[in-house]
Amino acid sequence: MDELGLHDKPSQIWNLDETSLSKDPSKTKVVGLRGFASTRTISSPGKDNTTVLLGCSAAGDKTPPLIIFKGKNVWDEWTSEEDYPGTVYAATKNGWMETEILNKNFQTKTIASLTPREKKP
Repeated sequence: MDELGLHDKPSQIWNLDETSLSKDPSKTKVVGLRGFASTRTISSPGKDNTTVLLGCSAAGDKTPPLIIFKGKNVWDEWTSEEDYPGTVYAATKNGWMETEILNKNFQTKTIASLTPREKKP
């Protein structure tokens, strides 16, 4: 933070992370003590996943989500520009993130969303 001079620039501090959602209930485990409310549910990667990449700045700005479905193509029925404007959709053989998709999304959508915007009064 000192080296880059970011202490007073939360809009320039970003984190991107992906999560995988398994549609296979046999891959899900509940973590916690027996007889108590579940504290955590985890799932291991299966062959049929949907991956979501999200980004957020320390100032609370967000990048458009990237949703990766399992398949060869993304069908219109799977998406909604009206309900989720700016969301990027892709498909891979198993629904996992691939370098080509990450790079294309980063260059076309993520970088554009990182540019400073004028604050409304």
